[in-house]
This record gives sequence, structure tokens and C-alpha cells, in this order.
Amino acid sequence: MPLLPADAFCLHGPDAKWQAMAILPEAPMVQGPGGGGYDVWHAKKLTPEGQLTASVRSLLRAAGIFHWKEYQTLGSYPGTSDIIGCAKHLGGRMIAIELKSPRGRPSPAQVRFIENVNDSGGLGFIAYDLDEVIERLCLQDRFLIR
Repeated sequence: MPLLPADAFCLHGPDAKWQAMAILPEAPMVQGPGGGGYDVWHAKKLTPEGQLTASVRSLLRAAGIFHWKEYQTLGSYPGTSDIIGCAKHLGGRMIAIELKSPRGRPSPAQVRFIENVNDSGGLGFIAYDLDEVIERLCLQDRFLIR
């Protein structure tokens, strides 16, 4: 999904979130100064991992892959990947995608979780960019990669 320039619209006040949703129902980010993405709903600059997460989720939606963003909370399984889903085009296999910024490193618990998914017949991997996700999910024929 393309990013929009920050000056494409100006929203203020308590109804800004709902106005943004009416204007951009599918756009989670707008282009900020210096090229960084901003989360429309919370008006904060996204981290590199946050930008990758938004891009991957847009890709998965466009590909029709059922998925959700997993948030680690008290009682969560240790090392659960950032994105969990089920890929129909891969025979209904579970997918687990751990997203990392270029300098990010997975924790031992995250590596164990990915290994458990793969050992159980699912597809789990660590991705550092969008092209890696396209390649690992065998979506090259549907999406261009660099």
C-alpha cells in the first residue's frame, strides 16, 4: 500500500481518528517528514520494525492470506512470532513470521518457536524485509520483488 504525503490531509481534534478512517479505511500509515511512516491512528512515528509489520500485513491482506498480529502479553507463549496465519495457497499450512529490523536479532525463545512451527509442518521464518516474505510465501508470481 503506498504511503501518502503527510500534508495530503489535516486532521485535528477528538474525531481525527474517525475522520482518518473515513478518508483512508485501509491505510495504516502516512508518509512523514524525512521519509518515515506515521501511524495514522496514534500519530506516532513507527519504528523500522513497525513499518515492516505494516507493509507485511498489507501484503498478506492483498494476497488474501488469513493472519493476525500477535502481541506478547502476560500468559502468552514465549517467543510467539509477530504474525500468525494460515496460507490457503500452501495447503492450509500455519505460517509464523517473526519480523526484525535490519539490525534486529531473534531471541532464543523466538528461534525455538519458529523451529517448533517448522517441526510441526507449518512454515515459520524470520524476515528482515518485504521481499523475503514474498519469497518464503511463494508469492513471486503475484508480487514484484527487487
